[in-house]
Amino acid sequence: MEFILENPEYLYAGAALLFCVFMYFAFMPDHGSDFDKRLKRVSQEGGAVAIAMAAKSAVDIRLKNKQSVWDGILKKIMPRPDMLKSRLERTGFKITIGTFTLLCLLVSVITVTILMNKTDLTLPVIMIIALPVGYKVISFVINFMIARREKSFMKRFPDAIDLMVRGIKSGLPLSQTVQSIGQEIEGPVGEEFAKIADSIRLGTDLTDALWASANRLGISEMKFFCIALSIQQETGGNLAETLTNLSTILRKRKQVKLKIKAMSSEAKASAIIIGSLPFVMYLILKLLNPEYVEPLFGDPRGIRMAMVGFVMIGFGALVMNKLVKFEV
Repeated sequence: MEFILENPEYLYAGAALLFCVFMYFAFMPDHGSDFDKRLKRVSQEGGAVAIAMAAKSAVDIRLKNKQSVWDGILKKIMPRPDMLKSRLERTGFKITIGTFTLLCLLVSVITVTILMNKTDLTLPVIMIIALPVGYKVISFVINFMIARREKSFMKRFPDAIDLMVRGIKSGLPLSQTVQSIGQEIEGPVGEEFAKIADSIRLGTDLTDALWASANRLGISEMKFFCIALSIQQETGGNLAETLTNLSTILRKRKQVKLKIKAMSSEAKASAIIIGSLPFVMYLILKLLNPEYVEPLFGDPRGIRMAMVGFVMIGFGALVMNKLVKFEV
């Protein structure tokens, strides 16, 4: 304990690391939501054809670009490179694993430079702080790009289904309606359906091309669309009516999400204000009267209070996030 008090930088690093862990679990993306589990159950109940289509979802119909030596080395040493590659593809930009790693290292080097010039921490402690910061900053940017593209896709996806319904009712084949969606609708929806149409022209089956697109996007609604088509092809029925019902469900689901967002916005704003208030007040007091806040990081009692405060703020952010998060 005396060693920690004599070297407070280790205490700062531990408190900051624990704070980052709480914030990560508070704002990390969901994996395997209840909606995805329901999709899996529906695909299992849909029969052998739906299961076969889901098994082919990992098929990539696009031509693979030659990877660089740097990407090949990183794929061998990284634990799950395929998952990272899938995340990078979902951004809509051609970002390789090597580019992602270099950006993380660049942010880490900038963080190291700032900490070495502005603090008295030792180099090992600075490296422990800088490497996670570089990774989390770039991951945050990647997640933001993915969320923005998914939001843009879901904004136009019901319109694409309605366009497909009108094409089917007018007598056009399903592959022709897919091509017309790629030509008439802009944004990620048009791009994905254009890729599907190109794959069909190259000889890929329609269902395989749709599942490949769903696998690239990673959006539950697109998987639900593929499962609905698979079950309809197995059981028969009115395809136009099935797609119309699907479009209605997607629009109602979006309305429920917006209603939940509006109802939980007050709690989210309160959490942001309360969570940022200690840091804002510290900066204000640091500018107005630096000697007043000096004991917080210069006295052992202040160090313990700062550590407890970091942990409590992180835990509070985790609890508030769980309270306002609802599964639709």
